[in-house]
Amino acid sequence: VNAGSQRVRGFEFGFAGDVTPKWHLFGGYSYLNAVTTNAGAGSPTASGLPMVMVPKHNFTLWTRYDALPKLTLGVGATVSSLTYASVSATARKWTPGYARFDAAAAYHLTKSIDLQLNVQNLFDKKYYATAYPIYAAWAPGRSA
Repeated sequence: VNAGSQRVRGFEFGFAGDVTPKWHLFGGYSYLNAVTTNAGAGSPTASGLPMVMVPKHNFTLWTRYDALPKLTLGVGATVSSLTYASVSATARKWTPGYARFDAAAAYHLTKSIDLQLNVQNLFDKKYYATAYPIYAAWAPGRSA
C-alpha cells in the first residue's frame, strides 16, 4: 500500500555450519505476520488485510560438498508459502506457494581462476515472482 501504515511481527533465524570438513550447510527460516494497519483515506477497506507479496513462511537451504580438492558441488532450495496479492477487501487474491531448487558446480582452475556453473530454478518450476491487483508476473524459468 502506497499510503497508510503496515506492521510486521515475526521472527527469523539462520544457520550455517559444517556437517563434515567437506560438507557445508547454510539456511534460514522466517515467519512474518505482515498486516496493513491503516490503508489511509484512499483504501479504508484494505486496513487489516495482509501485506501484499510478503510470505508468512519462507525457508531456504543450501548445501555444498567439496567432492574433490578442486571440485565443489552444491544444491539449494527455497520454499515459500502463499502470498497475498490484492489491495481490495472485496477481491481477495493469493499467489500459490512454491518450492524452487538450484544447483552449482565450481572448479578451482588456478590460484586466481575459478570456473563456476550456476543453474537456477533447476526443475523449471512455474511460480509468481510478484503480483499486483490486476496482474502477476512469472518468475524466470531455468537459467544457467
